[in-house]
Amino acid sequence: MCLVAGLFSSIIESVLAFLCAKKPKSYLIVVLLLFLALLTRIIFLDRIPFAFSHDEMGYVINAQSVSVTGKGKTGEWQPLSLSPVETYLSELPTIFITPFLHLPFNNVVNIRLLFVLLSLSLPFLLAEISWILTKSKKVAFFTLMIGLFNPWIWQNGRLTFDAIFSLWFYTLGIVFFLQTRNSFKLASLLAFFLGFYCYQGFKLLLPLIVLSLFIFTIFQKKIAVKTIKKTPQTWFYHLLFFVALLSMFAFYFFHQLPSQAASLKRIDNQLLLPNSTQIVSTVDHDRRLTITSFLSPFFINKYIQFAQELLGRVMLIFGWRELFFEINASSTSFAVWNHGRFYLLDSLLIVLGLLTLWKNKKHAILLFLLSMLAIGAIPALFTNDLWLFFRSAFIIPFLIIFAGIGLNQISEKNKKLFIIFIISYFILIINFTFNYFFRYPLFAAEGIFASPRILVSYLYRAPSDRQIVVFENEPEFLFTNYIFYNNLFTGAAASEIQQSYKNEKYVINNLIIQKCIPENLVMNENTTYIFDVDIDYCQTNINAKNTSLDFKPFVQLSSLQIKQIKDSGDNYIIYYDKLCSGFPELQSFLHPQTFNDLHLDSLNNRNFCQTWITRN
Repeated sequence: MCLVAGLFSSIIESVLAFLCAKKPKSYLIVVLLLFLALLTRIIFLDRIPFAFSHDEMGYVINAQSVSVTGKGKTGEWQPLSLSPVETYLSELPTIFITPFLHLPFNNVVNIRLLFVLLSLSLPFLLAEISWILTKSKKVAFFTLMIGLFNPWIWQNGRLTFDAIFSLWFYTLGIVFFLQTRNSFKLASLLAFFLGFYCYQGFKLLLPLIVLSLFIFTIFQKKIAVKTIKKTPQTWFYHLLFFVALLSMFAFYFFHQLPSQAASLKRIDNQLLLPNSTQIVSTVDHDRRLTITSFLSPFFINKYIQFAQELLGRVMLIFGWRELFFEINASSTSFAVWNHGRFYLLDSLLIVLGLLTLWKNKKHAILLFLLSMLAIGAIPALFTNDLWLFFRSAFIIPFLIIFAGIGLNQISEKNKKLFIIFIISYFILIINFTFNYFFRYPLFAAEGIFASPRILVSYLYRAPSDRQIVVFENEPEFLFTNYIFYNNLFTGAAASEIQQSYKNEKYVINNLIIQKCIPENLVMNENTTYIFDVDIDYCQTNINAKNTSLDFKPFVQLSSLQIKQIKDSGDNYIIYYDKLCSGFPELQSFLHPQTFNDLHLDSLNNRNFCQTWITRN
């Protein structure tokens, strides 16, 4: 924690001092922009986003466990083991999150504050890279300004995903590597090491990033082999850097990865290659719907299909719609659905920045930035699931640098146009602010698992002397929500909770969570029963046909519901309720109207039930 905090403060202080040297007005502008960006990150941080997704909850519950017991949620994972905290999660984010749990706010705010810091400091790193590349304070300033309000960086400053960790450390490593002092090369090693173990999707990028940096350094500084021989210290630092880097790769790929069977299986399932099931099945389908011809093997084969798939993905990754207008549907849970990862005007700035570098014959800088864009596209190109919002995130910093160069070009060529452009850009920021704070919380509620969040608040409020049985399709996720949001992972309960995770039997206090409904279930009126509408009956007979839950046997019983916000469809049905049924004002649909409605912990029982529990 101290290391990360020190990096934050030193980088921000140095960039501020550089940008604002002998210019008090510039200092005030930067401070004002930083203050406004801070507001976008911390306003309603405890309620927007409304809940944590699976990956986020995986990190935070393990961080809670580490903060209490020094081990992961099952009592087995060791923080310094450099092994994934869970099968689909990375190695280090839990360690960085853990110290923030000791801050004096609620758990949600404590954890998200780390990501606020990451998202606010990342633009300063981009400004530093801009200065190193262009030697222009104005380009660095405009890069900082665009980065502070970039929609992707903004939103990831309020989420709890691992991609921004890796992106931040890789960017820091690039900053250090591009410095003139040799000792900074070794500092970049630490940053690259931390980034490597922060996000699975960016692991394969690191050797390519370092190769691109090394080539750019040679061309930019025109360091010939003879020159290196004449400077033993430079030779030593470069050799030490590459030996250490190769040792890290060898340790991971030849020692760690082979011992992680679950990780190997995940990689095998996710990697997109010509022999992948997705490619082969498409080829078989196309050949079946083609009249027999000797040309078919030449034009319909897995290599042609693979090339077409890659080309299509490149068009998606760098497509105007995805970047500047509307994100892919699979990402709507995590981001404003009707907005790109950039503003519309950024598209003009990026093109102008690219043309400016070409016109000014800054070919080395142009090729370096383009190589980083090509490297950043790789995770989305070669995995079965696109997940562009995270897997292609490495392209974002370098597109922002292009945009900073473009905005500087406008400011130098036409002051009136520049003022008009800034006003228009500010309007786009206001539009995104409205969409994020007033529309996104409700529109994306189910995508970010609002119903489990509502349910665990209900469970915590229910009478403690009454047994509650929940039949839940994802019992571990619901159990984790219940533990985390109600801050139950304490020293006294830690052993019991870790045992629940290890044995996959989710029972705590008066709560029992089961994965299926016993076929001979007989409900007792002294117990509250809650059914996930997607739950199935338990199959005692292995040959029995899967039977979806049929609520007809319970029609005669009165019930309450937890519904989806967007379409009022049932998510959970509650029988024998003793918390909300006494309030006559329950509605038949959900209609939260204020920001306070999203802050469940601040609502009394009456307001909670009237806002979030329905009666048909």
